[in-house]
Amino acid sequence: MTGGTPFRSPTPWETIRLILTEDPVSPTRLQPRTPPDLETICLTCLQKDPARRYQSALALADDLRRWLNGEPVHARPVGRLERLVKWVRRRPADAAVVVVSIVATVFLLALGSALLEKNLLKTQKDTLAGEVSTLETLKVASAGEVSRLDKVAALMAYANTMSEVQAAHREFRFPAMREQLARCLPRPGAEDLRGFEWRHFWRR
Repeated sequence: MTGGTPFRSPTPWETIRLILTEDPVSPTRLQPRTPPDLETICLTCLQKDPARRYQSALALADDLRRWLNGEPVHARPVGRLERLVKWVRRRPADAAVVVVSIVATVFLLALGSALLEKNLLKTQKDTLAGEVSTLETLKVASAGEVSRLDKVAALMAYANTMSEVQAAHREFRFPAMREQLARCLPRPGAEDLRGFEWRHFWRR
């Protein structure tokens, strides 16, 4: 449809990171004449959540047949609300900054009204209270940024391990593959970062 793969990067681990954390570029951005329903079918196949993809090759074939016949397809494009939720999950620190900005704007509007009704001393007291609240919010946002950086580091380590597994697979070093794949098993309570590539190599 577009003349290339959904994710393009100079290194294998960077490609894996993009697959795990980023949504693919919409085909219409690369080929503006792509029919909307066909783009929806394509993006449904590339959903991160397996439950949102086609559950069988037959279901995909049925939607493609419906598109070819000019009938409505079963797949539905991702809505704005869902895109917003996915963006917040991918970039919690950026989302926290937006929330802080909104909170700060609302606070400033409330402060402007208070200036018309209260004396200067009361207004200064309210301002100080608002600054403390903003600092607390920024503290929470900073904690979220640390958490995001930890996850990025974990994803990079995972991608590097997958590169080593791929090299071991090419050289038929299966014991080394098993050892490297075992290092990716999630600890109790930790997020499972394994994707389809881990399961593929584990089956091999």
